[in-house]
Amino acid sequence: MFKKVFAATLAGLFITAPAFANIEEWGADKEAYESSANFKGVKMSGSFFIKGNYRDVNGNDYSGYESDFEVKTNFVVSEKTAATLVVEAYDENWLSSENANKDGNNFAAQNHLQVTKATMNHTFATGTTFFGGVAGSLETWGTDFGDNQDKAYFVQIDQALPFGTLTLKNEKIAEGDIKDDDKDVDGYLAGLTVEAAGFKFQPAFYLKKNEADSDKDLTKFILPISGKI
Repeated sequence: MFKKVFAATLAGLFITAPAFANIEEWGADKEAYESSANFKGVKMSGSFFIKGNYRDVNGNDYSGYESDFEVKTNFVVSEKTAATLVVEAYDENWLSSENANKDGNNFAAQNHLQVTKATMNHTFATGTTFFGGVAGSLETWGTDFGDNQDKAYFVQIDQALPFGTLTLKNEKIAEGDIKDDDKDVDGYLAGLTVEAAGFKFQPAFYLKKNEADSDKDLTKFILPISGKI
């Protein structure tokens, strides 16, 4: 159900969005415009990594290459509304001496193509920002440390406070039965972000709830601290 609601909301967002501004109208100051709050349009970036392989096994030569291609697209509708889409084409298991076949020929095309991130966000006049979609940040908070990039559908609310930002997040970790929520595995996070003395402190409480087996529930307290020294 959440997937359908997100898709419908995203479609409506862009159907009703105003026409994107023409960057050419801003002359030579394009970079300043693209980084300003007035920017409306599409920003794209990406990366391409390639690895060549050669192997000699019992006089037989094996060669090939593997790659990872990623395209990131940001759709900026207004200062308060945007969406992000990341598409990646990659080889899942890159060849190494550990995973090579015994005959050395392990260059079969894997042809993985998937959306690794699809999110949208909107900030209301109350200072409340809504995020929703799918992203590879399962069970992580504050920094990417320990993030295995497992993807999960999520909804998140950030509320601006006088002393920081309150975050409430719900993740759909596993769908046990589309007709029965009592078989799902969900994640719940409540966190606070506060900046002081040049550092960012982000205490949070995380609950991984297994609806079918409470003995598998997981709770943890997280305290990321980041800054420059």
